[in-house]
Amino acid sequence: MSSLFGRTTKSVCPNRATYNVKCKAMSSMAKVSEACDGKSECILSASNTVFGDPCRGTYKYLEVEYKCIKTEVVCEGRRKTIKCDAGETIKVMSSMYGRTTKSVCPNRATYNVKCKATSSMAKVSEACDGTSECILSASNTVFGDPCRGTYKYLEVEYKCIKTAKTYI
Repeated sequence: MSSLFGRTTKSVCPNRATYNVKCKAMSSMAKVSEACDGKSECILSASNTVFGDPCRGTYKYLEVEYKCIKTEVVCEGRRKTIKCDAGETIKVMSSMYGRTTKSVCPNRATYNVKCKATSSMAKVSEACDGTSECILSASNTVFGDPCRGTYKYLEVEYKCIKTAKTYI
């Protein structure tokens, strides 16, 4: 994610005072993160009140680049369906089957917190990438058993990508 409140070009919002094209509010990223991180939507106000005034007398704009990444956790022995909206497909960003912390899917058998199945990413990507819906199954039968005697979980980070059709 990146954000900028200020002005770096005359071509964006060109109808106002655009004298200074080398100004950025240092608080941009922190303010946008504070307002938006972890939320499915947020409202931002492009104003000196929020970000401060990095260049007096110059008309500024707010530019934000972001990616919506979703995270799903499935405890061992369970299944969960992930879906994207119509016209979108799943792109798996990361996947881990095993255990890296005691706090996720708590259980008495959480001794080993340093175990990961090496096949996690490949198997989840193969099953889910390019589909609009996918069933995640947290199971030793799917991924193998990276740490015997430890209760595991599957953690998947993914994003939904708009699909476009090209006609010739």
